[in-house]
Amino acid sequence: MSFSKVDEELICAGLVVCEFPSMKIVYEDFQFYKIDVPYVPGFLAFRELPATQPLIEKLRKTKPELVPQVVLVDGNGILHPREFGLASHLGVVTDIPSIGVGKTVFALDGINKVRV
Repeated sequence: MSFSKVDEELICAGLVVCEFPSMKIVYEDFQFYKIDVPYVPGFLAFRELPATQPLIEKLRKTKPELVPQVVLVDGNGILHPREFGLASHLGVVTDIPSIGVGKTVFALDGINKVRV
């Protein structure tokens, strides 16, 4: 997910599918999306999911053989204050296992920036 520096309501979502174990890129797509949900800490999924989910649905329709077995998401999954971040949301709505790879370390269950 990348946010426009000119228009704070415009984001670009991307999807890259890699072959395993070679990690060769076999599919890539992106789309621009106008967000209409304000930023609220802890509720990022409601802002970013509408831009991300259609990319997977498009792949499912156009090249179903390339639908990934697991998705790495730029956002937290269960390591989230509500234990259900963007990665969890995306996994549920697409029925694809997901792993959150968040940039922010939340202090939960004894985990913090020092103990990661």
